[in-house]
Amino acid sequence: MAADTIPVAPLSIWDPVHLGSDELGRRVEVTLAERNMLIGGEPGGGKSVALQLIVAHGALSPDCRLILIDGKRVELGLWRGCAERFIGPSIDDAIDTLRWLQDQIDERTSWLLDHKMRKITPQLGWPVYLVPIDEVAYYSATVGTNIQQKEFNACNRDIVARGRAPGIIPVEATQRPSADIIPTSLRDLFGYRWAFRCSTEASSDTILGHGWANQGYSATEIDPRPAASAGSGPRTASPAESKLPTSPMRRSSTWPTGPPRPAPPTTPAATPMTSARWSSCPARTMPRDRALRRGLLPRLRQPPGHPLRRGPRRHRGVRLPVPGLRGHVARHDLRGQRT
Repeated sequence: MAADTIPVAPLSIWDPVHLGSDELGRRVEVTLAERNMLIGGEPGGGKSVALQLIVAHGALSPDCRLILIDGKRVELGLWRGCAERFIGPSIDDAIDTLRWLQDQIDERTSWLLDHKMRKITPQLGWPVYLVPIDEVAYYSATVGTNIQQKEFNACNRDIVARGRAPGIIPVEATQRPSADIIPTSLRDLFGYRWAFRCSTEASSDTILGHGWANQGYSATEIDPRPAASAGSGPRTASPAESKLPTSPMRRSSTWPTGPPRPAPPTTPAATPMTSARWSSCPARTMPRDRALRRGLLPRLRQPPGHPLRRGPRRHRGVRLPVPGLRGHVARHDLRGQRT
């Protein structure tokens, strides 16, 4: 088969799952067998579309069984005709389904132990259970009681941890898999992490793992515009755009073309206050230092030692009243010594 073609049917869950194309137009594929995946990103970023790509591959694979869990019902509900089980907004049904999957794990691992095998293979002919869960936060933090939410998280963690060898593949999507939505002990178990656009690098690291943004892998760099307006693949400048002059901010400081840069405006030097000007000044009825503070007089640079020249601030201690002296205070430093 040619390298630029994508098979559509019949498929196998053991084959790589086609997810799209990268910036250079190359195919992006992942092998989900013996793996699991966590998908996250801001609302409208494309999480449900990515989840349906994986569901479509499983629906076209005869050796795959779909167990769909969707709190919104409208995203994965279109595939309920191809699924063995479809769970809506009921947390009780979701918990019962996860318990049933735990029973499948126990039965399969017991058989593998009896036959001295570690994991299933395509030669066994056993179906692989693909378990997509859309909006995990709906079941883990929104509906139900605290006991039900903890039970859901416990069953979910057990399936993610033990489901790889017996052929149980959970693929879960949520907006921001923080610790209150998906416990850290569960979030670190996912083999694949797929991050769509995030508003902050902290949210991106929550999905991909701590420290990936510092290494240059940040979902904040994804263009928020739709693909139709933003375009796909690397953007190249058109011939008309390549002839446009560059911005002056990107040029050197010599400014090779155009008029020279205007000189920065200079503030005229303040002139001393004459007797004629002082007689007409509204500050003539107040002390000169107060007029300076209110901006009514030009602030001149006074020589050192001038009474209006403000020197460096010093710690003057605590001002306390002195007994026997009306209207006077004494200064005490922090050690209590009178100065």
